[in-house]
Amino acid sequence: MAADRRTLGQLCCDLVLATELSGEVERFARWNDVVQRSAAESDHPQLTAFCAVCCAEVFCARGDWSLAERELRSAISVLRRTGHRARCVPPAAKLAELYLLQGRIEEAAQLIGRDDSDASLLVRARLALERCDPALAVTLLNRHCRRSGGDSLLTAPAIALLIDAQVAR
Repeated sequence: MAADRRTLGQLCCDLVLATELSGEVERFARWNDVVQRSAAESDHPQLTAFCAVCCAEVFCARGDWSLAERELRSAISVLRRTGHRARCVPPAAKLAELYLLQGRIEEAAQLIGRDDSDASLLVRARLALERCDPALAVTLLNRHCRRSGGDSLLTAPAIALLIDAQVAR
């Protein structure tokens, strides 16, 4: 059973990546219904919450921020209620990122707090830049890059933001 859940989770990751890379956001939106039904039928709340994060990214790309926020709030609620953790990206970090995109700085700060998870470090660094604290942003981004293995593709967003933070210093 656990192997099936891991396989289903990996399938979702691969589906999201493939649709993002191919620009087929609409295709992912259609598959989301299938994924959500499967997660509900298999009583796999982590997958449901994870898919909500992926769906929120799709909704953000479409410009539907209210639907993205609703998905993320729902994911946070499911994870709190069940005591599970998100499979990949914590929905609170993604919601804080959405708040930043909307200019809701204080709400983002309150939501993310001092969380030191990898996903939260980028959001906290963006917050630091919004609050004119590039030194803190540099510290957080360097930490993120070290944890992510230096100069891999996964660190590209952090490196881009690190350049902005260094310039702002």
